[in-house]
Amino acid sequence: MEETIYNLIPQPEVIPDRPPMYRSIHSNGEVKKRAQASFGPGQTLATSPKDFLRRTGRDLPEVRQFRYDDSEVGGRKPPVPTRVEEPIHGLTTQKNFITTNAVDTIFAVPRKPPERDFRYTNRPGYGEVPRYITKIKSEIARERSFFDDLQQTQTAQEEEKMKVLSEEERQEIISGLRARWAQLNKEYQTISFTLDTPAKRQRKERYEAQMAQVERDIEKIAGRPFVFVEQPQGAQQQ
Repeated sequence: MEETIYNLIPQPEVIPDRPPMYRSIHSNGEVKKRAQASFGPGQTLATSPKDFLRRTGRDLPEVRQFRYDDSEVGGRKPPVPTRVEEPIHGLTTQKNFITTNAVDTIFAVPRKPPERDFRYTNRPGYGEVPRYITKIKSEIARERSFFDDLQQTQTAQEEEKMKVLSEEERQEIISGLRARWAQLNKEYQTISFTLDTPAKRQRKERYEAQMAQVERDIEKIAGRPFVFVEQPQGAQQQ
């Protein structure tokens, strides 16, 4: 509904009509009850509210005096001392328990272990090497022999590929390395002292690295009397 000024006028309250009262089809009293629909069998009558349980009508057990059962674990506890009974005071002893225990321990006869009919030293196979240890040792020896043969084969193959340089060849290589170092040093001396550009610094570092490598090569070859070199493929086939 669109908004209008007439909506401000209070409207009378509309009371809806009440629906007709519900009436069961069994309202004539002909209700059929099931056998156990009222807390029990159908022939059992419900207890009347007037027959409630009264104080004088309870079926209580006969009152008997409580007694402890001595047959239980622990039995009856000892009675509490009376006020006339006094504890014994002033009981002392002159016995030195430390000395007594030491003397008893010194003169005590050691107990013998129980004797056994079975002795492990008499069992079959006593003192022999177990079979699994022998098996492991044989496997280790077989693996060691296999690796030794493989190492010898590799060593022989490497010896075939390698060649021992003669003394003349070794001295010739040393002389060539020294000449190379002298050439690098001569070129290194031509570098200016002012390293104002990155190119000059890189050139100086490159010469220093090359000279250090040549010095290490000279020291390595000169310090060994025998030098092995790998032969080329063509020389091995010949």
